[in-house]
Amino acid sequence: RDAWREKPEVVHVQWIRLWLVDYLFTWLLQRRGIRIVHTAHNLLPHVRYRGDAWQYRKYYQLSDALIVHNECTRSEMMATMHIEAQKIHVIRHGMLESLIPEAEVLPRGKQLRKDFGIGENVILFSSLGVQKPYKGTQEVVEAWGQHPELHDNPACHLLIAGRNHGLDYTSLASCKNVTILDEMLTDLDFEAWLSQTQVLLLPYRRISQSGLIFSAVHRRTPVLVTSVGGLS
Repeated sequence: RDAWREKPEVVHVQWIRLWLVDYLFTWLLQRRGIRIVHTAHNLLPHVRYRGDAWQYRKYYQLSDALIVHNECTRSEMMATMHIEAQKIHVIRHGMLESLIPEAEVLPRGKQLRKDFGIGENVILFSSLGVQKPYKGTQEVVEAWGQHPELHDNPACHLLIAGRNHGLDYTSLASCKNVTILDEMLTDLDFEAWLSQTQVLLLPYRRISQSGLIFSAVHRRTPVLVTSVGGLS
């Protein structure tokens, strides 16, 4: 209603929430002479359903201009969504800075290591955030559980922290150097664990870009990634 009344030259859309509503919103505003710019953080949703590819293709084709975060996503959008090149603009994501004061982060990180018995000199491998199949966490679980140089190594520790959505952690049950927190992290604890991490694991099966990698870049935390989307 506000956009219809104010009639701005451009409306920028960050996310599609309900496809039909967003599609009709775009169509109606264009009838009013308003241009729609959409940022495609990922080409398709992380968790995909039947019809997503067709629906997003229609939405992208309707939009006046599209922003992506890397050349890989631009090329994929052109090839799979049949969007003309001049309509897609690459704007780099940039780092994600924390709003949590550093004076709180570092003491909390040291306290978490102490609480979970992770020594200061132990290399901490972390998988942080909501745990879903597309993130490749299951591959981390299998690799750690199958290789003695990992699960029998007192010099390293695996942390999986974030709510579990359908992953099987049973192969790690007997590993002494594994901590699993099946819960949503507070902003402070997320930043604290990230500050203590020596290697952040991002073995995504598929993705266009990840905000987590830019939080890690800001903290200068080393990241191990698969070569998918724009991660590498």
